[in-house]
Amino acid sequence: MFSEILNPFLYVRNKIKNKNGEWVDMEEPLEEKEITRVVNGYNRRVNDGEEETLLVDFSGDITIHALEVGGSTDEFSLRLGTSNSVGNYTDNMFYNIGAGSFRRLGSPKNLARVDEYNTFLGLARRNQNTGESMIYLKQPITIKGGCKLSVFGSGGVSSVISFKLVYSKKERV
Repeated sequence: MFSEILNPFLYVRNKIKNKNGEWVDMEEPLEEKEITRVVNGYNRRVNDGEEETLLVDFSGDITIHALEVGGSTDEFSLRLGTSNSVGNYTDNMFYNIGAGSFRRLGSPKNLARVDEYNTFLGLARRNQNTGESMIYLKQPITIKGGCKLSVFGSGGVSSVISFKLVYSKKERV
C-alpha cells in the first residue's frame, strides 16, 4: 500500500510559480486598512521666509480630512503640493485666484479679500486690528502618491501658529 499520494497535482495547498518557475506555497495577501492620524502643533513660531512642515509622506495616497491653522498674525500661508519642493505657486494647491487674472498666497489676509477665491481654504476668523486669524480646509482632499503640507511665514513678520491636522492613509497590515 502507498502511504503517500504520488501525483503532485493532487496536492491541496495553493501554489504559484515564482520567477524561477518553481512551484511555491502562495502566501496570504496583506490586507489594506485605512489608518487615520491626528497631528497637533501648539505655539510654533514661523518667521518670514521660514517653513513649518506639518506632513511629508510620498509612500501612498493621502486623504486630508480636516485642517485648522490659527495664527497670531494674518501673514502666514499654507502650501500643499505633490513634491518635496513646494513653492509659493510651483506645485502649490493652496494659492488664491483673483479677478483680473492674478494669484496670491493662501493666507488669512488674502482669503479676506472679496475679489479672491480659494477652492480648498476658508477663513474662519480674522481680527483686522490685531491680525489674529484662523483658516480651515473646506472639504476633504485626496492626493494620489502623497504630499507635503506646510505653513510658510510671509509678510515680513513672524507668526505664532497652532494647528490640527486629521489625515488618513491606506497601509498594508
